[in-house]
Amino acid sequence: HPLNGGDNVFNFYADIPFADLQKLNIDKRGIKSQISLRTMANLSTNSNGMFGNVDIKNVTYWGAEKEYNFGAISMKSAFQDTNYIIDVNAPFLQANLHSTEPFSRFKNRILNKTIYSHWGDVFTQKSNSSDHSQDTTINKGRTEILITTADITPVCEILLPNLYISDNSTINFLYTPEDSLMLDIHSPAWGLGSTLLSNFKLDLDSPDSTIFCNITSDKVN
Repeated sequence: HPLNGGDNVFNFYADIPFADLQKLNIDKRGIKSQISLRTMANLSTNSNGMFGNVDIKNVTYWGAEKEYNFGAISMKSAFQDTNYIIDVNAPFLQANLHSTEPFSRFKNRILNKTIYSHWGDVFTQKSNSSDHSQDTTINKGRTEILITTADITPVCEILLPNLYISDNSTINFLYTPEDSLMLDIHSPAWGLGSTLLSNFKLDLDSPDSTIFCNITSDKVN
């Protein structure tokens, strides 16, 4: 329901003892795909985005040959002054986003830098009155994202069985007010199929319209 003439508040609870994702046409891989969970959400939306908490508990997934118990997953989004924060905590990863601008503005700036400025003839940017990515009178923000994996193997087995990502793999992302983009990925080990890379590192830096990328690995098995 709307509050303060523009805000909307959503409070809901759902207990899903069993859902067949294949029959619901959510999972189209043609294999057994069933889930059970309990969720509670308290969210509000306004011109700055969506804020609140989502808690998912007792998450169990049944795949083609195995049962997976994920326990509890929590997501929190908050806004204070010019700080926008999103935290995700799960048994298989932790993710944190901190930005000094609304997510919609950050998204438009990223799309302009990575896609529209290079492939403008292929991708047409939609007109959006709230898009300030090219407005020099608006103070651009700084966005940092950190993702750290834990026991992510069950997730890989469900989504892409041939993919392996070790614990303590990290993704560090930074986007500055000057439209400089930096991405660092490090994994003690990751692989696809029979190929395994040890101590994998990817460093990407894009201070302007150029992109510098360095990829290293101690060993390839």
